[in-house]
Amino acid sequence: MEITKIEPCSWFVGTKSKELQLLVYGEGMNGTSIDVGIPYSKLDVSQTDDGKYILIKLNLDASLKEGKYRLDFHKGGKTINIEYEFRQKNMWQRQSPTISNDDSIYMLMPDRFAKDFRIGCSQEGIDENNPNTWHGGNIAGMTKALDYISWLGFAAVWHTPVFKCSDYHGYSIEDFYNIDSHFGNLDNYRMFVDSAHSKGLKVVMDIILNHCSINHPWMQALPQKDWMNGGKEAFEKTNYKVTTIFDKYASEIDKRQTVKGWFTEQMPDINMKNEDVRQYFFQMAVWWIETFHIDAFRVDTYSYVDMESMIKWQNMLNEEYPYFSIIAETWVPEPAFTANLQNVVCKKLNKESSFIVMDFAYQKKIEQYFGRKTEYDKEALMYDHFVYDFLYGNANNTLAFLDNHDLPRWFEQIRSKAKLKQALAILLTSPRIPQIYSGTELMLMGKGKGDGERREDTFIQMDSWKNLQNADVVSYLQRLLQFRKNSNAVRKGMMKHFIPQNGVYVYFRQYQDEKIMVLSNATSHLCSLPLMQYSEELDGCSFGVDAITGIKYLFDDNEIEIKKNSVLILKIQ
Repeated sequence: MEITKIEPCSWFVGTKSKELQLLVYGEGMNGTSIDVGIPYSKLDVSQTDDGKYILIKLNLDASLKEGKYRLDFHKGGKTINIEYEFRQKNMWQRQSPTISNDDSIYMLMPDRFAKDFRIGCSQEGIDENNPNTWHGGNIAGMTKALDYISWLGFAAVWHTPVFKCSDYHGYSIEDFYNIDSHFGNLDNYRMFVDSAHSKGLKVVMDIILNHCSINHPWMQALPQKDWMNGGKEAFEKTNYKVTTIFDKYASEIDKRQTVKGWFTEQMPDINMKNEDVRQYFFQMAVWWIETFHIDAFRVDTYSYVDMESMIKWQNMLNEEYPYFSIIAETWVPEPAFTANLQNVVCKKLNKESSFIVMDFAYQKKIEQYFGRKTEYDKEALMYDHFVYDFLYGNANNTLAFLDNHDLPRWFEQIRSKAKLKQALAILLTSPRIPQIYSGTELMLMGKGKGDGERREDTFIQMDSWKNLQNADVVSYLQRLLQFRKNSNAVRKGMMKHFIPQNGVYVYFRQYQDEKIMVLSNATSHLCSLPLMQYSEELDGCSFGVDAITGIKYLFDDNEIEIKKNSVLILKIQ
């Protein structure tokens, strides 16, 4: 008999849920008897025939206190004694979402972001010349770069997964309770989160409930027969058509393949419909929140998981942590899909929940807005996108972005500094939660078409970030973020937009007495705009002050001029 690990590795006193499920890993454990020293009111123990797993389910007794309790495993005259620790659950008193429109998010991929050479991380497989393997970024490097992220003015940091994994990107997880040695260890991660919080930055942790790595122990032997969807012998890849979940004409085979098919041959599909699997991932989420004080989760491939199971998981989590935010990857570039998913999910969530969807339609429209070569119809692209906000139950609970780690670099697509600055201005004044991918402000372009090439390293820039403070786009972004942080109109205000005139898209944001006017000229020529068109918002106003430069624009004239490929953000007086 051998016991290799127990998940979760520790638990907490004071959780609302009194159920605790311990998954014990080992060898030769079949036929083992167990003495459970943890106070319980109900106990259920099951074992796999191959002796690799024991599943212990307890209803925790009210007498349970903080401390260590014995678990004694007996077989064939041999006894293994394990001390299992319970710590006091932290107080949770949130009355509002942990992520909201008040926040702007800086997104980074640890392996490609920053590195600290003093930290003894694993060097195995590192080759900076190979875009598809490890490059050596680590958590200590991320921690060093927090000063830069804070100086820019961001409110939160979203990092891609740091769990023990099979690949540099972190989405092929081998252990949901540990950090990959390429990134560092649990102490490094604790230091990162604590340091972020000390600088006023929230931490959004990327997690995956849809799949794991082919190298996860589960794929050598399953804890239960239906722990995963499908198997190696009957491999079936997902069709990547998440639209089937709402398609009224979709066939059953297509819908099944979407949800139950493996993400790739190296990423087998987890069965969240299994209640014990769902409990496993509920406990996993609680453990990371309690141990490291995570502020929110971004859930990868959200739409590929059985939706009812995801809703049950979210409700379990929100019972423990009201208003804890879940950011769902909802990768369909059509607002109808994203809005419907938000609406369907929110109807079944607890009232004290926070569910944010990623607006891939916004990303596609803003890319077309600046990238389309002909100008005859580009002026209306952003206007047309916001027209469909009526589809959402809450359009503000959407995350907008120019690019991310799964897309071509925005600057590579557009290749214009002026347009990049203009796009950042629109992103940071839209009625959305804005997210910016690390390196976008550095005008990184990527080095090819594959995922690895798109995820260009930012090591050199991060090592000397203080030299970037006067860089044109970096400085502009910093001023934009500082303005956004201090503007209630941008973060909380209502929006009113106007049909584009002379190639210029105009919208207003207002909260109480604060009003701003955004004028975006995406054409390649100077535009003169008649102010009479906006009299319902400008009536009684004398001038506007450029939020970035401080230049005053008087409204005495009948027109206002906007330079080509530029944007004005005016604080209306």
